[in-house]
Amino acid sequence: MKEMTEAQREWRDENMEAIREGVRAVKEGRFMPADT
Repeated sequence: MKEMTEAQREWRDENMEAIREGVRAVKEGRFMPADT
């Protein structure tokens, strides 16, 4: 599925940003994932 709606693109971008924030937090020792 190559076609992506604007909503899907925004959703993906927001999630990618959230993931990057989470990774940064883990690296800095501020966050421990509860579900792993």
